[in-house]
Amino acid sequence: MSSRKEEFEKRKQILRNIQEYGGTGVPITVVNPDGTENTYAPGSEGYANVYKTGGLRDQAVGNSNAVVQTTSTTNNTQNTQTRVVDENPSRVDLKDGQVAYGSREVDGKALMAQMKAENEASELNNVIREAVEDQADRGVSGKEEVPNDQLDRVVEVDKTPAPPNLSDEQIDTAKDLIKANPPGKVAQEQIKELKEKYPEVLKDVEAAKNSELTPKEKEKKDKLIASIEACEKPDSITVGRSIVFAEPCKDNTFDEMQVQMENFFSKITGPGNAILNMPNEIKNVSNIMSGTMSGFVNKSTAAVNDKLQGLISKGMQKVSTAIFAKVGAGYPYSAALKEVTAIHEGLMGPVSGLMDGVFCAGKKIMDAMSGMISDLISAAIPNITNPVPCAVQQIIGAINNKVINMIDSVTGSLLGPITGVLGFSFSAKSFLGGGINIAQKLMSLGDCSSSSKCPSSNTFTIGKGLKKISSISKSKKNFEKVFSGTALTQAVADKATAFEKEYGSWEVFGSPLSEASDANPCNTGNPTNCGGAFIEVFGGGGIGGSGKAVLGNFIRKFDKDDLFGEIQRTASIVGIEVTNPGSGYTTDPIVTIDDECDKGRGAYAQAHVDKNPNSPTYGQITSFTMITPGVNYPAKDAETDLYIDRVIIQDPGNGYKDTDTLENFDLSIIKGQVMGGSLVNQIPYDDLPELNIDSETGVGAILRPVMSKRRPQGKIVQVIDCVS
Repeated sequence: MSSRKEEFEKRKQILRNIQEYGGTGVPITVVNPDGTENTYAPGSEGYANVYKTGGLRDQAVGNSNAVVQTTSTTNNTQNTQTRVVDENPSRVDLKDGQVAYGSREVDGKALMAQMKAENEASELNNVIREAVEDQADRGVSGKEEVPNDQLDRVVEVDKTPAPPNLSDEQIDTAKDLIKANPPGKVAQEQIKELKEKYPEVLKDVEAAKNSELTPKEKEKKDKLIASIEACEKPDSITVGRSIVFAEPCKDNTFDEMQVQMENFFSKITGPGNAILNMPNEIKNVSNIMSGTMSGFVNKSTAAVNDKLQGLISKGMQKVSTAIFAKVGAGYPYSAALKEVTAIHEGLMGPVSGLMDGVFCAGKKIMDAMSGMISDLISAAIPNITNPVPCAVQQIIGAINNKVINMIDSVTGSLLGPITGVLGFSFSAKSFLGGGINIAQKLMSLGDCSSSSKCPSSNTFTIGKGLKKISSISKSKKNFEKVFSGTALTQAVADKATAFEKEYGSWEVFGSPLSEASDANPCNTGNPTNCGGAFIEVFGGGGIGGSGKAVLGNFIRKFDKDDLFGEIQRTASIVGIEVTNPGSGYTTDPIVTIDDECDKGRGAYAQAHVDKNPNSPTYGQITSFTMITPGVNYPAKDAETDLYIDRVIIQDPGNGYKDTDTLENFDLSIIKGQVMGGSLVNQIPYDDLPELNIDSETGVGAILRPVMSKRRPQGKIVQVIDCVS
């Protein structure tokens, strides 16, 4: 795990401590009246005694949490003493009655000058001096607002120490870095440190001049510089964000919530997150997710309405049948009809009020939905860095728990006059907690055989392309887990905290569910192993097709935050090897390329299906070609030479002449179009070659190579296939 991940995990633990125990989230030291010191960890009794109302903190500071400056006059000599007090101190001094340390607003230079002029032996001054020096170490100078999370309680992350000797890979990476000589501050600092610490192996390595480099070497240098300067940041802040399209075949609620959560957490944990206005970001995503949940709430209230109407109808019928069964000589039909009519008329008001109440409950829920989601996201942030489906299940489950409670509070008070007459019982909690009726309503769009064709994808990720759509059965399972988790947490609500009584007990909010729940455990942390790029093939009417990424354009570089940590290796996707051709394809399927850590971007590929019904491979995937190779995909494979296995003519173009050429190929040009050709010599590549025909008249030909790690046998091989 990298240093950045360690720091983020430690910060999350501090936030959890603050949520659960209050205070700073880190241990606090108390100086007792006798001068002895005790340090209390979050959750201990001593820790609670510091932060409770009237506790040790309040005793020491006199219930004041503000910046205090006191001035006293003795023997006509004015003595000014500055006391910097933080609401959540890291130290409480009961002996001297002082609390300090983590300043809110401090003019560092002026305060330092003042303290030097005052009594250096003062314990208070020493503490303040340490706090200001700590600020100075973190680049805080002058009078400025210092956020709480950047005070002296900030977690220091250990970096990998410099080894006595560099490994061969570190030496090669260092030489590449020095020769490329990127202009950025971080890269220049790394070069300086490497040359100072390891002069015996790097003293003679200098920045390379472009005039001394071959075109290939210059291209490699430029790619390394671009990769370092990018700092793994995309060219656009929208890269990696996903969009969900309308779905004619199933309910989209879960998919949309999943995408919105991914977009939100990608933004707040990605590059530039330090300048974000977090309350505004939470408010914005809460408003968007609130709209997404409207269908879910409408189906919940509709399910309650349908159930109540059925119960009331059956109850009316049962009461009427019982009354008419008494008709006889002493009780005429007219009397029975009058009694039934009176009961019906007497229930019209309560029934109408009940139905209106359920409708109004839905409106009230939607009015409160944005605030509910804001509460839930705020509570989940310390526990989530990777919004996997189980995290979304639990957040929707918490919303469902709140919705159930609100509907139950409305129906419970309005049902009394009705159930007393009609003789049935109904609990919104029991009914909605099961979720069967709502799940049926949510899946009611599942039959698309008679109307529209179900799409292969309903989600597009910028910089990555279309994503495979979740199946109707998978969507159903997601909601089943939501409802089963809700039922479980409803059962333990009497043991929960105030928050849990409203929303339930869910792991993403720091309250693990019972092991009986299939919504738990839920690992919402970052992947510890990024692995390599993976390929997903879907659509096209077939099944079973799969492929494996072929990597090229390898780049290795030092971690910008940990110079002597693990070398970062990335690559482009220069090809895809067919590992299973699948069967039954009628059109070319969609291909997506991604990685576990969501680092790579920009690789797009096309699958090619054999559409000749007389061919033994009819309906199978015969090859993949790369449209663009992308960048920054985690590379675990060893670097190896690549060869052109074949070439696909995506477009033969027009206007070409027999004299037109393509380096290392003999072309077959018929009536101005490129219709085939052969490779002259097999030469190794380390990247995806561009096949551009040298022509003064021809336009539009698109030739895409299929790359392989295996060197084809023979010097002259027919490699070009026309598929247009």
